[in-house]
Amino acid sequence: PLLRKDGVLTQVSWKVALEAAASALASVPGTSIGAFAGPLADVESLVAVKDLFNKLGSTTTVGPARLSADLRPSYLMNSTIAGLEEADALLLVGSNPRIEAPLVNSRIRKMVRHFDLPVASVGPAADLTYEYEHLGATSDAVAKLLDDSSAFGKVLRDAEKPVVLVGMGALNRPDGEAIGALAKQIAKKCGAVKDSWNGFGVLQTSGAAAGALDIGFVPGPTAKPMSELRVVYLVGADDAPLKEMSPGTFVIYQGHHGDAGASVADLVLPGAAYTEKSATYVSTEGRVQRTSRALGPPG
Repeated sequence: PLLRKDGVLTQVSWKVALEAAASALASVPGTSIGAFAGPLADVESLVAVKDLFNKLGSTTTVGPARLSADLRPSYLMNSTIAGLEEADALLLVGSNPRIEAPLVNSRIRKMVRHFDLPVASVGPAADLTYEYEHLGATSDAVAKLLDDSSAFGKVLRDAEKPVVLVGMGALNRPDGEAIGALAKQIAKKCGAVKDSWNGFGVLQTSGAAAGALDIGFVPGPTAKPMSELRVVYLVGADDAPLKEMSPGTFVIYQGHHGDAGASVADLVLPGAAYTEKSATYVSTEGRVQRTSRALGPPG
């Protein structure tokens, strides 16, 4: 463990480190502490952190995907990867599966090359290694699919098993909630969601996202913005809005690699990497997956 003393991270014993963490958490009201999870956090770690912070009176638990956890199908890839072979039309919204999910992209490529699957994309143009129709890069292009002014909208409506895949690139935008709602409306209108088929899906780009949403690791009713927190606990999180922190905020970083989160931390608690522990994760399809320890953590 490392504790910042006089501006320098200094190695200390576990006893000193845990006492420092306990002292920091106990020194402020529960509503002034918050936890942020990174993309590699396992479900067991997230459950432990969530239980601790809820017990201390905080509902500021922020996962890697800023989505609602109310309805499970709203944040999973419901068609499944294998199910893409049943699709007869595909719409990508704010996603580059070649980079974000190569296995998904290879399945789409197979369907395009061998079965002429019609594919369209809304978002930045990219080389996906197969032919597709680029509809634009703005939210207006999504809206046009609803008002029948887009030819690909008819392709979706005529399909028996259309798929609408929404990427985190769309949902992480300031207007991401509105784009997500439009995508759901499109899926409903074209028949992508019905009793025998659910072709609406979200393509998660973080290994921890689906698991975090499953256990409700999301901001609760009394959650505070980063600027109002006095103690911040980072579970391998390097993409938390650290620039919004108020001066004097005590930062605890638990993880296995030194990055942005560790560099600003007042206390660093070394954690086991995914190769050093048996843990649980949930895939973008919603499948529970267990990892096996390959070697023991140092110490």
